[in-house]
Formats: sequence, structure tokens, C-alpha cells
Amino acid sequence: MNPQSENLVLELRRFKRISDLRRSSFYRDHKPELDLILRQPRIYNHPDARPILKSFLRVAQWNILYGTRLPDIIHALRTHPLLKYADVLLLNEVDDGTSRSGGVDVPGELSSALGFHAIYAAEY
Repeated sequence: MNPQSENLVLELRRFKRISDLRRSSFYRDHKPELDLILRQPRIYNHPDARPILKSFLRVAQWNILYGTRLPDIIHALRTHPLLKYADVLLLNEVDDGTSRSGGVDVPGELSSALGFHAIYAAEY
């Protein structure tokens, strides 16, 4: 996350609900920047990602609870007898730069550690 985005995120902390934010002058003043953070997916292209062509597609879904135990998550995705063969991972509760996950760019770290492409989109 860049410094400008970090400042916007800090300002967002004063709003308890998205409806409060949308009614605010802060939202009107920063709508283009906020839309980039809140609505535009971020794509991580890993240079070593290679498709494995098979007659089927294995998809796994996992709520990783913000990525707070990222080393354990990476280990599981590398070694679990089924997860390690997933072609597509659908992960929810993935944080990017929040204090609860230690300020880590979780989708970027997962992409880098696993050699996968990734797409991250904020839920709210």
C-alpha cells in the first residue's frame, strides 16, 4: 500500500459504517482514490507461474482469518495432500496492510511464496 493510500485508510477508521462514509464530505472529496482502494481489484502477476493443463480444474476455498498465521497458511498450501494440488484458491478474509495482520500485504506474500498469480479485491 502506498503512503497516500495509507493516509486515506487511517482517515477511514473514523467511520463505523460504510453508509456513514458514503454520506460524508470526506467520501465526496476523495471518491476517486477511495474507489481505487475499495472497488478496484489488484492483480499480482508472478513471473514463474505456469499453468498445469489437466482434464479437470481443482478449486479450493478457505477462510484464512485475515492471514494472521501467514507462515502456517503458506505451509498448509504447500504440503496439505489436497490443497497443494489446487489450481484455483478462493480465499476470504484476506488482509492487506491492516494492523490485525501485522501490516502485511497478505495476497502479495501468498503470490510470492507460492509462485501463483493472485487477484485481491476489498470486500468492504
